[in-house]
Amino acid sequence: MQHPAEQGGQDDHAEADQEAGGPSGDRRRAAEGASDEGEAGARPSGERVPEVLVIAQRLGLNVTDLTCLGHIIGAGMRHLAAGDLAERANITTGAVTGVLNRLERAGYVHRQPDPNDRRRVRVVLDASAATRVFAVYGPHYERLGALLAGYTPDETAVLADFFVRAREAMQHSLDEIRET
Repeated sequence: MQHPAEQGGQDDHAEADQEAGGPSGDRRRAAEGASDEGEAGARPSGERVPEVLVIAQRLGLNVTDLTCLGHIIGAGMRHLAAGDLAERANITTGAVTGVLNRLERAGYVHRQPDPNDRRRVRVVLDASAATRVFAVYGPHYERLGALLAGYTPDETAVLADFFVRAREAMQHSLDEIRET
């Protein structure tokens, strides 16, 4: 069964709250319930919670909103139009409206008219958003940096090559799935 926060498109987290055992604080505590064995957390049923869901919950978002926030952060100063964000996240323009409403309410982004085309709206990251996201992701990236420091430059190049090729293979598979 897909967790409600993984579904996206919700105006509030009521269903996620109910499944996680109560209001947002309980959802946060459930997300923080990672075990010493490195699991992201567990639902009361003992089922493992995906890492991305734990991160999304910590940031007060659902997975779709976190995915879109990642695209917005990745775009940097090349502010995305709402339609471009919908395309990158593979969601409808109607769904992206709901995502942007939630991200605005949570203080991550704001909409700004495109100075070159008044019909378009650009999505701009709020100043504090990157700091808030880095506070959650920062320790993970520090650990990855320490892990990579143990590899030689040649070994790092092989790892990088693998990940580039793996992403290309996954994209090819996704394209095939979408065509059928």
